Amino acid sequence: MDYEFIAGDDPDSLIAGIARDGLTRLAGKPLIEVKPVTCSSTAMEAHVRANALYGARRYADAMVEYEKATAACPENATYWVDLADSHYLLEDYTTAKELFVKALSVDPWNREAHRFLADTEVRLQNGEAAVHELVLAVVSDPVYEAGWSALRAYATAMGRTWHRVYGVKKPDPGNADGALWIAYGAVKANVLKSDSKPASALAIEHEAVRTALQAARQQEASATSEQGGFWSMMARAEHAGFLKEAILIHMLDESLAAEYPAFREKHAERLVAYLEKVILP
Repeated sequence: MDYEFIAGDDPDSLIAGIARDGLTRLAGKPLIEVKPVTCSSTAMEAHVRANALYGARRYADAMVEYEKATAACPENATYWVDLADSHYLLEDYTTAKELFVKALSVDPWNREAHRFLADTEVRLQNGEAAVHELVLAVVSDPVYEAGWSALRAYATAMGRTWHRVYGVKKPDPGNADGALWIAYGAVKANVLKSDSKPASALAIEHEAVRTALQAARQQEASATSEQGGFWSMMARAEHAGFLKEAILIHMLDESLAAEYPAFREKHAERLVAYLEKVILP
């Protein structure tokens, strides 16, 4: 369930993010899958009834059915998110926060729970907490464009600077970013052909990105001279000691997504630190 736009939110940006997420869903299987949960027919039927009432804007009635759904299937984080959302829309922000936190206790990487909790924190006048929750939404799923859009809106409203550049792989020797995509592609192809290629997708990407950046520095043709370019962002990440984190956050594909959940569990603090220190210092 998506909320009305609130203070600090950029409607056009957020709508664009939601639209991109919709196109991603239409393209097929999501890169980061939602934690699978099997619920009883009792729980599912209650949730269906609740959604119908929610759609009719009968939020108090919807809450009754969402409570039945959560009682019958408490391990389903989505049910808790929907219950919290109903409280939010009735302006009971304290209870909404408690329920979003409950959803995250069930599934700590539920991206919608983090994003909607951020909206709730804003209503409760907790701006920094809202920004942190949106960082966690992006760490939950780095291709969650609605999360990125909300993070930019809230962070800049809080006075943070914004240094994310959306990566578009355009091999074009006529500009620094395009030239580095060519270099990156060549290095990656060689790594993949090598008999001694690294065992993991992240190791392959890390070698390709690191080598491309190193070659660019040696040739003095790096995108670091193009302030605001994608490879300039990657160079800053490398300089700050967060290159692997930046690769996963900005270059996630199907092969990297297979490794991402395990990396996220082990290095969540570093992923958060990268976003907070490098993307929105």
